[in-house]
Amino acid sequence: MVDLVITAANVQSQGGASFGEKTSGVAITAGEVLTTDANETAILASDASAELARAIGIALQNVGAGQPIKYQKEGRINLGATLEAGKHYVLSADGAIAPVDDIVAGNFATYLGWAESTSILQLQPLTATVAAAGAVT
Repeated sequence: MVDLVITAANVQSQGGASFGEKTSGVAITAGEVLTTDANETAILASDASAELARAIGIALQNVGAGQPIKYQKEGRINLGATLEAGKHYVLSADGAIAPVDDIVAGNFATYLGWAESTSILQLQPLTATVAAAGAVT
């Protein structure tokens, strides 16, 4: 997949956002897609595998393991990356953010949102429950 190149220092919430806060189970960088551990007690980085494909939001700050982390659950977010306006974005195989048309067979197509401009993602995560059979267009 062609992942977005996110500049962590430029990740910022925009208007109409909702937030969550938990303890990080691993080191996290702003702009990473997040999930929780099996007990839903710690935040982990997501990926498109069966175990970690559930996206709960995007990190708004850099933190080390065991530190509190604030993340955005929904709403407008500037990812510090160049988006294609109107394009839908998903969780990539390695846990980054990629265009929907870059999904490959076997990945869980976890939907993250759509680009309302070249800099703002309307974040609305929807977790996939089955792996994609092939490319999604």
